[in-house]
Parts: sequence; C-alpha cells; structure tokens
Amino acid sequence: MGESALLPEHETDSLSTELSRHVVETLAPDELPFFADAVNDFHDHRSVEPGSRSRDEPLGFGAEFSLLAPYVITVMPAIINFLAGILASAAQEEIATGLGTMIRGLFKGRGQGDNPAPASLSAEQGRRVREVTRTRAIDVGLDQKRAALLADAVVGALSIAGSDDHR
Repeated sequence: MGESALLPEHETDSLSTELSRHVVETLAPDELPFFADAVNDFHDHRSVEPGSRSRDEPLGFGAEFSLLAPYVITVMPAIINFLAGILASAAQEEIATGLGTMIRGLFKGRGQGDNPAPASLSAEQGRRVREVTRTRAIDVGLDQKRAALLADAVVGALSIAGSDDHR
C-alpha cells in the first residue's frame, strides 16, 4: 500500500490493511465481503478510482453505489506513515530522557525490570491524526461529511491517552 522511511513496505501494507478493515467494519460493515477484493485491486493498481460512483462489477441487480472501502484503503498508508512519524518522535524523546538511566543500569548490571506502558497518542496527536486523515480523504475525492466520518473512525480505532475507550 505504501512505503515509509520508518517502516518496511510489507509492514506499512499490513498495518494499513488491518486499520482499513477495522474502519470498514465500523463504518460500512456491508462492504466487508468486498474488502479483500478492494485490497487486492489496490495492490494491483486496479482499485475503484476515488470519486467513482460505482463499482466495476454490478452486484446482482446492477445497482450503482459508492463504496467507502476503496477510499479507506487509499488513505490508510498516509495515516500509517503519519503515525510512524509520531511514534518515532515519541520514542526518540523517551530514549533521550531515559538513555542515561539505561546506561547506568547496564554499568551496574541491573536491567530496568519494568515493562513499558502500552503506546498511546496524546489528545493533540489524536487531533492531528484526525486532520491528516480528513484532509487526505478529501484529497482523494471523498466528500466532506464522509471524510470527517472516516477521520473519526480512524481516531476511534487508535489508543488515545486519557480517552475512555481503549480497544
């Protein structure tokens, strides 16, 4: 789905697909039967072009409709890359503040012993993820309302510090 300077392509693809599936399950569960095909089409550069009002293949009755999944799949690599940047920056800050302690622990022959807390985004980072998602969705042709809905679903799928809803 996309290459990140921070992640190998296969990892970006895997994470993009996983988050895309979660978002489609939330926003358009009726599209799940088409999800694997949409991912394959995207990888083969045969996906429904964002902005298209119908799927190439009619569904039984030839009804035309706009699928959300192709937009979600198109947007997610940018979101994964954005998240990788946020978490890499946070990791650099953690390393900078804890490096001396870690080195002292090595000199004294004792480890940290404590397991780190699970990663989560700050509320501000969550807002930034939402805005990047919304902007990218609009850039690929999704209307404002559905772009906002997609952005909310992406943020809802992530762990935000201080939120009541952790996955």
